[in-house]
Amino acid sequence: MNRPVSSQQQHLSPSFSGMLEGWLKANGGG
Repeated sequence: MNRPVSSQQQHLSPSFSGMLEGWLKANGGG
C-alpha cells in the first residue's frame, strides 16, 4: 500500500488525518 502523502500527514492534526483517511477509503484510494 503506497503512502505518498505519509510525510505530509505527519504534521497534520489527528482529526484531519483521520477524516482524510476516511475520504480516501471512500474514494477507493485507501
